[in-house]
Amino acid sequence: GIDSCDSGQISIDGVDIANYNAHELTTYRRNDVGFVFQFYNLVPNLTAKENVELASQIVEEALYPEEVLLQVGLGRRMNNFPAQLSGGEQQRVTIARALAKRPKLLLCDEPTGALDYETGKQILQILEDTARQTGTTVVIITQNALIKPMAKSVIKNNEDGSGPSTDGIDVDSSSWVLIQNCDIDCNDDNFCLKAGRDWDGLRVNRPTEYVVIRKCIARRGAGLVTLGSETAGGIRNILATDFSARHTDN
Repeated sequence: GIDSCDSGQISIDGVDIANYNAHELTTYRRNDVGFVFQFYNLVPNLTAKENVELASQIVEEALYPEEVLLQVGLGRRMNNFPAQLSGGEQQRVTIARALAKRPKLLLCDEPTGALDYETGKQILQILEDTARQTGTTVVIITQNALIKPMAKSVIKNNEDGSGPSTDGIDVDSSSWVLIQNCDIDCNDDNFCLKAGRDWDGLRVNRPTEYVVIRKCIARRGAGLVTLGSETAGGIRNILATDFSARHTDN
């Protein structure tokens, strides 16, 4: 519903949305699709409750913002602005915002990536309950192989080394990063450290520093921990420990 296909069909509920025009695609995304973004995408001058209200006000039969924020454990943080919330709390607001629409299709990009273990389990339980109780199709993109047992279907990227060149985890121009309990199976670098480009690809003069990588499994890949294609920003203070490197090339 965002990109257009060059050929073929995209059938959702028996309807070929590949033939939708821009207005029809906007209506489809508004009414039927919920997004959980990896980088939160919260409106900074709105409270947590107001951010959720943005979604609930554009669809019919939406959940109450207070109800869904309580569900994700933010009952006491409803009136806080994003800058007053931790990364994990901001991620929970994005999940609440997506759930409030009661979408038919919920797309989640690393929904537990910024959460601690216990909160992550709570959020995954909410997503699983949403799928089972409401019939919502929940699609989760994740590096966490422990999520697999809860899924009805699992699609592995680059199975048997096929597909485009894809790193497992990239860290680019970032500070104070913890990578822990990840299970990586890819056809390029397992953990790739870069510096000099922002998340959107634009050049920045910012280092990658204070990164801890621990308790991870590297299955296949072209390199275990590598310094990537762009290092102009500088890389320093990196700790990598307690790995299980099973089939990686280097």
